[in-house]
Amino acid sequence: MNRRKRQHDRSGFSLLEMVIAMTLLSIVMTAATVVLRTSREAWDAHEADHVRLRTAHAAVRHIVRAVREAGEIVNITTGATTNTRLTVILSDGDTLTWQHDSSRKTISLTQTSVSNTPTVIAEGVETLEFVPFRVDGGRFQSSMMHRAQEIEVAVGVLLPRETPVVRRAASRVWLRPFGRNRPV
Repeated sequence: MNRRKRQHDRSGFSLLEMVIAMTLLSIVMTAATVVLRTSREAWDAHEADHVRLRTAHAAVRHIVRAVREAGEIVNITTGATTNTRLTVILSDGDTLTWQHDSSRKTISLTQTSVSNTPTVIAEGVETLEFVPFRVDGGRFQSSMMHRAQEIEVAVGVLLPRETPVVRRAASRVWLRPFGRNRPV
C-alpha cells in the first residue's frame, strides 16, 4: 500500500514545476510577440517605401505617354525649389499642363478639353523636373525651351527610412518628328 501511495503522490506536478513552466512559456510568448511586431513594422515601412516609388514611376509613365503624342511644347518651367510646369499641345489642339505644387507635394494635370480645373495625379512627390534637350542631345537655353524635341522627366519621392533621401524615377521622351504632330 505504501508503494501505491508513493506512485499516486508523484503522478501530478508540484507547484514549483508549474511556476517554472509558466515562466518559460511567458518568456517564449513575449519573445515571439516582439519578433512578430518588429517584422510587421519592417514590412509596413518597406511597403510604404514601395508605394512611394510606384507613385513616382506611375507619374513618369503618365507624363511620358502623353508627351510622346504631343505636337508641340508650349512652356517648360523647371527648378528644384519652385513649382515646376510643363505645357504641351496635342495634335487635336487640346492643351495638357502638368504642375508640381512643392508645398502640397502633388502633381496635377489640367486638360483644356475636359476642364480647366487641375486633377491631382500623384501625391507625396518631393520634386518634378523637366530637362529639355535638342536633337543632338545638348541642353536648351532657357529662352528656347519650347523648341525642345526630347525631354527628361524625373519625379522624386522621399523615403524617410533611408536617412531621408529623395529617390528619383526618370525617363526621356522623344517628341515625334518636330512639327509633324503640330496642331493645324
